[in-house]
Amino acid sequence: MADGTANPPWAVEYLEQTPVFARLAAEVEFALETITEQRGIKTHSVTSRVKEFQSLANKCREKEIDDPLAEVVDLVGIRVVVLFLSDLPRLDEVIRKAFEIHESDDKVLGNDPASFGYMSIHYVGILRGEHSGPRYDELEDVRFEIQARTIGMDAWANVSHHLDYKGESSVPEDLKKDFYALSGLFYVADQHFEIFASRARESRERAGEQLQSEAASDLEINLDTMEAFLARRYPDRKRGDRPAISELVEEVVGAGFETLGALEVVLDEIEPQFLVEEAENPPGFPDEQPPPGEPPRRFSDVGAVRVSLMSRGDLPSIFQGDPEN
Repeated sequence: MADGTANPPWAVEYLEQTPVFARLAAEVEFALETITEQRGIKTHSVTSRVKEFQSLANKCREKEIDDPLAEVVDLVGIRVVVLFLSDLPRLDEVIRKAFEIHESDDKVLGNDPASFGYMSIHYVGILRGEHSGPRYDELEDVRFEIQARTIGMDAWANVSHHLDYKGESSVPEDLKKDFYALSGLFYVADQHFEIFASRARESRERAGEQLQSEAASDLEINLDTMEAFLARRYPDRKRGDRPAISELVEEVVGAGFETLGALEVVLDEIEPQFLVEEAENPPGFPDEQPPPGEPPRRFSDVGAVRVSLMSRGDLPSIFQGDPEN
């Protein structure tokens, strides 16, 4: 060991098993990344680690653990950080379907927000039986721990960790009031992130309904109204994603447009010229164009607006990113 004492009896076996633990960590991390993406659960990060030998040795000494390979459940650890509280129940369903979960500990629901500790949901499990064959033989029945938390919880856990307070008793009495206040702030932030996300979804729905029921003349230009406007005006063009639309909003508003009505007047005026220019100079380089007889490439809805305004001089003639946008 690093402190000069003899290695514990389990050291050789643990070091021999480390490559197996690393493979299991990578396997579970990959599965969670893939499944959350398929289910539409946005993650901030999915990370994994194998417990370092010295860290495990210290833990065994402090807690008088004789056989960590049998007693310690987080030799392999995976952490999933999601954006919002409402993502945690959906992630719970994913984890329980993907793996055989033997234990779980919810430190989020019902937890005192003023209490010390990491707020997260812990799962201990193994790979399911369908993971079989040579690739999985060594991974069978090897336990791992998954921690699920929000960005707010993760931030608080990291701050707590780097302050080196391992428990409530470690916090000096004159700091406890501020410490608990900080814990409460992170908790409140998570609640308000959730509220904001819910209102953002409502805003998107409302923007679509407004454009269906009334003219665009008086609607302010923002991400939600622009997304609905593009879908209505260019139903047969490739849809730009929200980050691309957000960039367009910044450009359009920066060019002096305040309402969708004002923008639509200009787009109507320039559309015949734009269509001619698009046909003569489709997006992409010559070697990227389709073979003769096939339809030429076209700009996306975002690209159509941007190129139209460029041709009028409202926007600078500089493309960034995908030329179709």
